[in-house]
Amino acid sequence: MRRDVVLGLTLITLLACGESRSTSESRVTRSAGGADADTVFLNGPLDSLPALVVADTVTFTGAAEDLFSGNPQVVFPLRDGRTILSEGREFAVFGADGGLEGRFTRQGQGPGEIAYLSAFWQDDTDSVWTVDPGTRRVSVFAPDLSFARSFQIPNWGDESGISLWGGITRDTIAAMRFEYTPFSAAPGPTTSMMDIGIWVVGTDSARLSLRRLASEGQVLMPGVLPEPIVSKPFGGSPSWRPVGRCMAYGFSTEWAVTLDAPGPDGALRTVGHVVAPDVAPVPVDEARREEYIEGITRRIRNDAFRTAYDKALRNHIIFATNIPFFGRVLTSRDGAIWIQDYRGTGTSRPDAWTVVDLGNLRAWRLGVPPRSRLLAVDSARAFIASADEDDVETHHWWVLPELAGITPPAACRH
Repeated sequence: MRRDVVLGLTLITLLACGESRSTSESRVTRSAGGADADTVFLNGPLDSLPALVVADTVTFTGAAEDLFSGNPQVVFPLRDGRTILSEGREFAVFGADGGLEGRFTRQGQGPGEIAYLSAFWQDDTDSVWTVDPGTRRVSVFAPDLSFARSFQIPNWGDESGISLWGGITRDTIAAMRFEYTPFSAAPGPTTSMMDIGIWVVGTDSARLSLRRLASEGQVLMPGVLPEPIVSKPFGGSPSWRPVGRCMAYGFSTEWAVTLDAPGPDGALRTVGHVVAPDVAPVPVDEARREEYIEGITRRIRNDAFRTAYDKALRNHIIFATNIPFFGRVLTSRDGAIWIQDYRGTGTSRPDAWTVVDLGNLRAWRLGVPPRSRLLAVDSARAFIASADEDDVETHHWWVLPELAGITPPAACRH
């Protein structure tokens, strides 16, 4: 029996029952009965999916290069068409036409100030929520982006961390707790154990599911490197993103993404799973190991540290057997799931994405030009940063009309 069938995932609540449906272009299918009804399949090579066409472009102006040295890392589209950009310290708001409107907030520790952010989202009142691990706060900003209130994040164990990454309802946040086993103070192989669940804002505990996810790594201590690291090149790192009131998550050791939603009792239940069964694993050969090592070490300016890191990667680190099946997972507010082809550190490989509409059983491909990267997605558009020869970027929203009309699956709607 197929592994994705054995998982027993229930997509019946996600998609309407009936005859099997597929599109001749995208070859996205779901069986109508039996265990196969639990999984949506992207059949055949991903590159054979229909390509998305860019119909229009909105280019950002107004000194973004002065604010972020040309390379912002945080991009958050607001529901009214504006966009927040940041490189982690300066946060600025740009209008729907791409023009600079002003600052969003300033860096600091006080009320309404940000040390650094790990998540943004907007609730159904258009208020903006932010998660700041630096101050252990969740802050809420009114629709006009003025500071409204904040909540302290509880400490859920000294030897664990917590990651909050999206709103499920107005007062409930998706949460993930991770803990290294053995704890990262010990050298040698380690496993990061992960529980995903929900946190009701203002309470001192989270309701975490019984499902435990694991990611393998390796700790190297001083004597091998100047400071400890946890690493397993090409290892299975997790990805998780909100889709409406659901959480989409997956490990890159297989091409699969699962959707979980909170049930009436608050506990998570699985409501969907999408897989690409024809994507075969690619072994990590000597060329890919060398590309990985060079991609990391060329960016280290300290000669002694670069030499130590290079030696550790070549002689001490355990490499995974296969290339990860995908890189990042992004989701748009309308429910589209974006899954990036794996590229790797320091690679010149082009950026390419698979876009899935679970509700209507459709999928597409989007290729990004060389020296460009996709940083964020929104309803029927993608945010692209393109670098020139001096590595200074220009920024654009690509308008993608074929993605219009997507809505979150029924089980994931607020």
